[in-house]
Amino acid sequence: MKRLKQKLKQKQNKPLNLLLIATLAIATSCQQSNKQSADVNAPLLSDTTSLNNQPIFDDPEGEMDSLYRAYNYIYTPELEAAVQSGNADAMQMLASMYAYGIGGVEPNRKKAFQLYRHLAELGDANAQAYIGYMMLYGVGPIEDAEAGLEWLEKSANQLCPTAFYYLSNYFEQTGDTANARVCYQNAIKLGLPHAAEE
Repeated sequence: MKRLKQKLKQKQNKPLNLLLIATLAIATSCQQSNKQSADVNAPLLSDTTSLNNQPIFDDPEGEMDSLYRAYNYIYTPELEAAVQSGNADAMQMLASMYAYGIGGVEPNRKKAFQLYRHLAELGDANAQAYIGYMMLYGVGPIEDAEAGLEWLEKSANQLCPTAFYYLSNYFEQTGDTANARVCYQNAIKLGLPHAAEE
């Protein structure tokens, strides 16, 4: 946490970048590590596990699905081909589709996790936040609170507001109100207005 505070203090006077709409929406529903937990390489849930077929993030009013369809972000063989060729934007899009169960695909926690983990290992701050959240709270195929917090810290070190939002929830649940408040404030400063309601 000390490193996060130092980095934020250094960047305090610099302009902040806003995230993509999809990133903000994911946050509102609630570089590869040098030291990875052994569980990260453990076998994932099988495709038949009932938990696997539940969305990771809720979209009760269909806002995310409508947003994706408005931009014609739907599952296509071309999207799958782009993912297989290593296109990071396509991976992010398909991971979100599986996480919500939108864009013409059924929810699939295993596939969402695999795509987010690949992006997280490439250094994508948003994917690191999502992997951290999934591992910390066991909403993905691997539950490992320690590794989840490490991923969230990596993401927060890149000043990802989603990571600060998830960390603030964690600190609040553990009774660390001081750090919870700091993380909420950082999430707001970094462009996540939803955190202000919290």
